[in-house]
Amino acid sequence: MTGILLYWITIAFPNAISARVFRQRTESKLDTLATATIDTMYWISEHQDIKAVSRVMAETVWVEKFILRQHNAAAAEVQEDGVEGTWFAESSDDIPGSALFEAQRTVVCLYVHGGGYCGGNPWQGVESHIKFIKQFNKIERGAGKQQRRLAIFAVRYPLAPDNAWPAQLHSVRDAFVWLNKQPVHRLVFAGDSAGAHCIIHLMKLLGSTKSLAELPLQPSAMILKSPWVDPNFKFGSPVSGFDYVSPEATINFSKAAFGDNAADREILDILPEDFNLPPRTFVTCGGSEFLATAIREFVGTLRSRRDGGKELIFEEYPDMPHVFTNLPAFPSTKQPINDAVNAFAVFVQNTF
Repeated sequence: MTGILLYWITIAFPNAISARVFRQRTESKLDTLATATIDTMYWISEHQDIKAVSRVMAETVWVEKFILRQHNAAAAEVQEDGVEGTWFAESSDDIPGSALFEAQRTVVCLYVHGGGYCGGNPWQGVESHIKFIKQFNKIERGAGKQQRRLAIFAVRYPLAPDNAWPAQLHSVRDAFVWLNKQPVHRLVFAGDSAGAHCIIHLMKLLGSTKSLAELPLQPSAMILKSPWVDPNFKFGSPVSGFDYVSPEATINFSKAAFGDNAADREILDILPEDFNLPPRTFVTCGGSEFLATAIREFVGTLRSRRDGGKELIFEEYPDMPHVFTNLPAFPSTKQPINDAVNAFAVFVQNTF
């Protein structure tokens, strides 16, 4: 962590200031703090030692736990029936298993974190989770309608390269089965980056596995934030992009997770009619992220399907990087983050 801080102080931040003061041409349209932070994250992502990158991501959990306390929110760790993860809610009463939990009015979101399947943990992006939960909980449903509450279950899955794909998918599948044994009546799926990639494959699994398709609790919607639909980086980066994950990093993560020859990595090779979608799908991406071109292609593929009764929403946020909702609220990122989180909350409220 010391080396990262030194890089930010001595290289990234001075470079961002210099570019602004001397009006140098730069791909970033964000403020100085955001630019320096994203530049530092990009530098970390270029590290060839994948396990070292994973350790850096793990070392930030204390920050996420501090953020949770600042928001006065609740969390509960789960280790049960081979399933591991963390519940997040505005109040402990909103977590299944608590004495005051009200199943009939609670929506549960099964969330899968990103990190190229090589890093990350359930606490990743906790501030975004809590903002989403609180925004959802305060939406008025109108006269005669019961207020809904939201709880997020963020699943922990085994990381590559020690655990190759599809170990991650199997852990998320097991979490879905486990949720079917809990007092849960309303379910949505969500994931960011590799987590969204996993959610897409989980939906395929639900569509092709009778025992899963017949479970009583099924997802009514899914949210895919900057889905990792192009692990091989076939589509390249935007013409003028500014992101915190390097092309080299995503290829390295892909090889570590899938090996050199794995068809499962290729979302864009799936035929339109072979996707299994819930009734409603919401896809987001940043206009400046390295996956933007591929995500647009993915959305176009989904829109070409012939299942007219299912809804697809796509929102692209100009100048934003990959999974921007997990970034701190810098001057130039605060409003897009708030807009996206509010859109997620309204989307889920309108689903039920």
